[in-house]
Amino acid sequence: MKARKINIIILLLILIAAMLFTACSKPQQEAPDSSAEETSGTETAAPEVLPTQEEEKKVETPEPVTPTPEPAASATESATPTPEAEPQPEAKPQATDTPEVKPVEPPAEAKEPVTENADAFKGALAKPIADQPVLLTSAGQSADVQMVKVLLDRAKVKYVISPVVKADEVKDVKTLILAVGGSSKGLGAAGIDAKEELSRINDVISKAQELKLKIITMHIGGEARRGELSDKFINACVPVADYVIVVEEGNKDSLFTKLTNAGSIPMDTITKITEAVDPLKSAFK
Repeated sequence: MKARKINIIILLLILIAAMLFTACSKPQQEAPDSSAEETSGTETAAPEVLPTQEEEKKVETPEPVTPTPEPAASATESATPTPEAEPQPEAKPQATDTPEVKPVEPPAEAKEPVTENADAFKGALAKPIADQPVLLTSAGQSADVQMVKVLLDRAKVKYVISPVVKADEVKDVKTLILAVGGSSKGLGAAGIDAKEELSRINDVISKAQELKLKIITMHIGGEARRGELSDKFINACVPVADYVIVVEEGNKDSLFTKLTNAGSIPMDTITKITEAVDPLKSAFK
């Protein structure tokens, strides 16, 4: 009987050693084999032989097993859990690197050519010679008289216009302006011929001289207002003038130059009609 107990104890020790060997030989992450427990349970279910006190201590207090960390994979998973997809912030429109836009200043108002400052114009006249108001009439019945009217408006000169004024109608004015240029069509519309027109102009000039009016002769029609018809009126109006304004194309043959030089009459030559505003302004006080 005693030998049987010893055999059982030896068997138990072998089983325990086998269990320890098995536990040490398996991967650290695996739990102790449950089959060993079942075996031990089965073996312990053998005939109830009470082990000695020392054997109980050995059985009850097996050699402690060093706890091992969980498998690397699981440790990694637990230590660094797969981050959930972070919600992407709402896409904001990227600021374009556009240059700073400065307020655009309104363009300066376009200024008309300086024609209202008579002092800026240095013409043939040393100083103004004429007074207002003005009587404007035609010498030859061309449409040039209407152009001179516009020029007087721009120069802000007070005037009255009468293309076919008679000598006895010349009154209440201080200056006479003659718009020279012959037109057969204009004469026909006025119901007079060139001879009658020339006679009328001579009478008006005589009346102006009698009243001591200043006379300004203007020829702005250019070369188109030259020829036999117009030259009659040019020869009648330029020699009696106190001041002459002519567009240079109308003086290609220097007729105006000859007439003014003969009478020492101041004359200004312009390249285009609109340039006549300054000479006109320079003539008036």
